[in-house]
Amino acid sequence: MKRQSDDQALTTLMQAAQAGDAQAYVRLLKEITPRLRQIVRRQRFFVSAEDIEDLVQDILLSLHAVRASYDPQRPFMPWLMAITRNRLVDGARRYSRRAAHEVQVENIPVTEAGDRGSFARAAGRYRDAETTRNVAERSRGREGDDHWSA
Repeated sequence: MKRQSDDQALTTLMQAAQAGDAQAYVRLLKEITPRLRQIVRRQRFFVSAEDIEDLVQDILLSLHAVRASYDPQRPFMPWLMAITRNRLVDGARRYSRRAAHEVQVENIPVTEAGDRGSFARAAGRYRDAETTRNVAERSRGREGDDHWSA
């Protein structure tokens, strides 16, 4: 029964907010933000705290953008949960695209902060490989020349 009374209180706050009561809108946002954070954390337990906060902010921005579409004759929480579900799906798409394009750089020797010579060694290996390639190309081009052939 508590859920129905909570939903009714949120419905009343949303109705007042739609009528222009800024204080009711602030109270509504303060009431739903911790709930949204809990829902997102439960649904997306594998993402960082910053990503959870980003998702909550996306949900709140969506709520703000479509608040005029809320029907005050209907319960508030199912409407909010539909918005939440859509933003979570969008967030999952964004997360998977970002993860697919990320390059892990922790193990690349050039990026190790404690080893200042890593870059010089990597550049030296590149120069050595480039020199070897150039010599091989020259030797292929001058096979008749005794100087370049073995």
